[in-house]
Amino acid sequence: MTAKEYLMEIQRCKRAMETLGEKAEALRAELEGLKAITYDKDRVQVSPSNRMEELMPRLVELEERYGEAIFKYHSAILVRVQQIAEIGRNDYSEILRLRYVETGKNGKRLTLEEIAVRTHRSFEWVRHLHGRALAAFEKKYL
Repeated sequence: MTAKEYLMEIQRCKRAMETLGEKAEALRAELEGLKAITYDKDRVQVSPSNRMEELMPRLVELEERYGEAIFKYHSAILVRVQQIAEIGRNDYSEILRLRYVETGKNGKRLTLEEIAVRTHRSFEWVRHLHGRALAAFEKKYL
């Protein structure tokens, strides 16, 4: 595994967490739209094929997986942020943190161009530092 692949694991964990969260939210919305069993004097009305009994176990399982994904995402961030901070050079740490941990306004990771603007450096210099930072990270941790 390369340093880039290892650091990109944060983004994979984030996407998995967001996907599970969206699925759980959709399932919750579906459950809220169902009518429960109503007991009126002599007749009992049941929602079609008792869909609620089908969906609740799926929601519970999905919520458990979502919780695990949240934990995995935050654990990945903590470990990698610590490793990035200990790489030995502040400029390498800054570039790697901005590239693999921080996100832009759109929620996606920053491009090298955006990092160049934020750090007041040229794109070429940021690209050069990024390559060296990855090599240093790989040498130290992988």
